[in-house]
Amino acid sequence: MESEAEAASSSKQMECRNLAPRSAHRKEAKYIVPALKLPLHLPANPFRSKHPIVGLDLGAFRWRLLWLSETGELHRRWLPAPPPNTSVQSDALRRLLQEEKPPARRAVASLGGERLSLARLDVPGRVGGRDLRAALRFQLAQHFPLAATDAVWDHLPLPAPPGGQSPTTPLLVAVAPKAAALALADLCRAAGTRLLALDADPFAFQRGLAHLGLPTAGLWGLLDLGERGSRLVLYDDELPLLHRNLSFAGNQIRRIMMETFSLDETAADDRLLQGGVAVTRLLATLVEGLGAECEETINFYLAGQRGRTLGVLHLAGGGANLPGLASRLAEELQGTLDYRLDPGFTVSPVFSGQADALIGPEWLLALGLGLRTA
Repeated sequence: MESEAEAASSSKQMECRNLAPRSAHRKEAKYIVPALKLPLHLPANPFRSKHPIVGLDLGAFRWRLLWLSETGELHRRWLPAPPPNTSVQSDALRRLLQEEKPPARRAVASLGGERLSLARLDVPGRVGGRDLRAALRFQLAQHFPLAATDAVWDHLPLPAPPGGQSPTTPLLVAVAPKAAALALADLCRAAGTRLLALDADPFAFQRGLAHLGLPTAGLWGLLDLGERGSRLVLYDDELPLLHRNLSFAGNQIRRIMMETFSLDETAADDRLLQGGVAVTRLLATLVEGLGAECEETINFYLAGQRGRTLGVLHLAGGGANLPGLASRLAEELQGTLDYRLDPGFTVSPVFSGQADALIGPEWLLALGLGLRTA
């Protein structure tokens, strides 16, 4: 097992440098630069920092904070997402931190969904250091909608293909808007906490699943069913190699329930979680579209995997709690993807009960963020 010191050193080597503009104010630059790193290194055996880190899952509907004490005790708190105003949001986060009193005001947040682009790139030659960064800047302009000057980005070397020396260097590259990264840094600073690093959602998901002892070996997937949209991430062991945003959204389901049964938001959510014939029919219609998007993505991903099959699809996010959704989606995929699925293929919401702490699918991202080291 990799030691914490060795893993931290390895992680440092993977970080992309000079992602923040130079500041004339040294104190400000010292604070902001660490917040603009997008480290992608993930040890095979996740470990915790010696000092607690607050994982910040700042979703569109709810904000979730989670951290583990030095003894492994889990602490968490959520609040309704404040209006999109920096002052209001920072005040809400500051009050929550003051109430909960985490042992350290150090946090990790993430970029995901439409703000994150994740792709494999093959850089010509066997390059490193400045040459590699220069080659990546050129590739960013060719493959991503953001210029290098407007983005934060990082890379992770991938294993070279078998069969001799390759003329290219395979990399996994993550790119996100610099404006989004600066906004998160400003929010945390205004709330009185230090944002140590930005994570990419797919790596935080894997870290949380591994901590809970859930399967993350071979080819597998994670479907995050969020409030404003969903994303499907497909992995090979611990590496996320495909990330796609989907149209399925929790607020879409809630809106249909409110209009159909003349309910307010709270009553609509309660009705959805209770299930029943009406909810089952609604989910059947929505899951058909979700299944089609998943089928298309999985087919594309597995087309080049030489007969390998998908073993499990984990469900995360609040939408994973909808009654019957997992079984309905499993039926949809097994009916169209049977030759690409492992005989023991399952679709299951993330859930684990540890001591007095119950972790459900909506807490997976916050858990993975709270587990990382900066």
